[in-house]
Amino acid sequence: MIDIPRLNEYLQLFKEFSIDDAKFFFSLTRQRKLKSGELYVQAGEMHRKVAHIKSGLMRAYFINENGEEVTIFFRKEDHQIAPYDCIFANKPSRMFIEAFEDTTLYEVDYEKLQEFMARHPQYEKARLHFHQKLLMETFLRLEKFILMPPLQRYQYFVKENPELVQRVPDKYIASILGITPGSLSRIRKRIKQKG
Repeated sequence: MIDIPRLNEYLQLFKEFSIDDAKFFFSLTRQRKLKSGELYVQAGEMHRKVAHIKSGLMRAYFINENGEEVTIFFRKEDHQIAPYDCIFANKPSRMFIEAFEDTTLYEVDYEKLQEFMARHPQYEKARLHFHQKLLMETFLRLEKFILMPPLQRYQYFVKENPELVQRVPDKYIASILGITPGSLSRIRKRIKQKG
């Protein structure tokens, strides 16, 4: 399904894109298909690629000191994904990123993207837009995590990501909310009782 607001957003960001620029830019990308459960990025790996998700769902997670997976975010169709420590800090990834469903990506080497942007400064606005959006998503999530009790965090998650509730098992939703699956079950029961 086409996300019309997002399509309009992209059309505004890239309205100066010439046909030649677009052809060259897309020549830098390569399509990659991942099976559900396949790792895209391994912790400890230097992975300097940025990907756009054409279809599917990706999950990023850490392994904590107890050896448990802690989900930090999901990215779905029409979103970008990258191991941000590799891209922004030029350090090996601390996270794992896996295909949570069969996924098709368009990826580009970050260095090639940087070279393209250096030669086409008119598109800097687009890059700035994506960086700001990522930063805002991160701050909003942190704010909700600090200021909201678990019930409100869950309600906010459902409001912002209604389709993920259908696509993601409860244990991963609980993980991203920083609660146990049992707590999530109790929250849902309370919501149901309030009607």
